[in-house]
Amino acid sequence: MKKFVLIGGECTGKSTLAAAIGKSYKIEVWDEFATQYAKDINDKEIRYSDVATIVAGQLDGQERKISAAQLKGDAFVLGDTDLISSYTYSKVLYHRVPEQLEATIKATRADAYFLLSPKHVPFRSAPERRQAINRSHIFDYFLANLNFFECKYEVIEHKSWNERFAAISNRIQAFLQ
Repeated sequence: MKKFVLIGGECTGKSTLAAAIGKSYKIEVWDEFATQYAKDINDKEIRYSDVATIVAGQLDGQERKISAAQLKGDAFVLGDTDLISSYTYSKVLYHRVPEQLEATIKATRADAYFLLSPKHVPFRSAPERRQAINRSHIFDYFLANLNFFECKYEVIEHKSWNERFAAISNRIQAFLQ
């Protein structure tokens, strides 16, 4: 079974596209834990001391969906982000990462990543979003980290949601063959 992940900065369409692809292919999709965690702490600022909890929650959610997909016999599972996102934001915001995170990423990385560009996607404000982070800047960090972890990836920067959906779907089909 293959693992694919949509990754990128805030408000680039990861959740929307993951849900649409999951529905289209009738496959398991794991959610981004950090967004729910941010909502659960009621608009308090996420601190470095929260990162280990976010990493554990993300990993748990991924593992549950992967297990469910294996039981169903799905050809692939899709993630709405993964631990590379936790790594990237921890580096950018706190200039450090939890011990063992790099090793955990290397052990759990996906077969392919789809890095969603902020180009052509307007930012929508929400309490759990970190508006102070420049989206082009964070995109560059994601790109560097995907290379650092030697991940296979495709940059998705099409203008419309339909074009982004089609590009990701086509690449998934190519990876599955």
